[in-house]
This record gives sequence, C-alpha cells and structure tokens, in this order.
Amino acid sequence: MVTSVVKVLILLAVSIIAAIIAAGRIFGTGIGTTVHTELFAIVLLVTQLVSLVFATGTIINTLYLSRDNELLICLPVTPNQLFISKLLFIYIKEFSINAAMCIPIFVAFGTSFIKEGLGSD
Repeated sequence: MVTSVVKVLILLAVSIIAAIIAAGRIFGTGIGTTVHTELFAIVLLVTQLVSLVFATGTIINTLYLSRDNELLICLPVTPNQLFISKLLFIYIKEFSINAAMCIPIFVAFGTSFIKEGLGSD
C-alpha cells in the first residue's frame, strides 16, 4: 500500500514535470511573448477552488465520519485537544497538497519573468 507521503511526492513530481513542459511550450516556442498576469491569477484561483472542493470532503470525513473518534475519545485527552489535533493534521495535509500544486506554477511563471528581463533591474 502506498503511503500518503509517497502520494504527495508523486503528485509533486508530476506537477513539476507538467509545469516545466507547459512553461517550455508556452514561453520557449514564442507562442506567448508576454506573461499574462490574468492567466496566472486564473490558474491560481482554479487550483484553490479545486483544493477547497476536495478539502471539504476531507474535513467532513476526518472530523465527523471517522471511526477512530470512539477509540480516541477514550484516551486521556479532552475533546477539544482531539478536535484541534485533527484540524492541525488537515491543515498540514492541505498545505502540502497546495504547495505541490502551486510551487510548479510559481516556478514556471517566475522563469518566464526572468526570461523576459522583468526580474532584473
């Protein structure tokens, strides 16, 4: 069985490869000679909306529909500590997924800014 760390690493690798291919096709072939900040904003908006849709299901499943709630509530922790620990787990997981989606996009657009001379004074 593949662990979640391996899944995140695979997602990160695929995202980086896709971003490099897209940056090479768009900015390397002369199709797009300028960087469109509107496209950058739309891509980030779409990735965050997709993440929000999937995160909502994860939050509901992890916090309320999880079968381990009965087991964990028997431990010497308060319900608030249990709830906060689950929220922290969800936050770290979603942060890593969003980083895997957004970092390649930032790299692709950053290289295009540098290529056009916008990053140097």
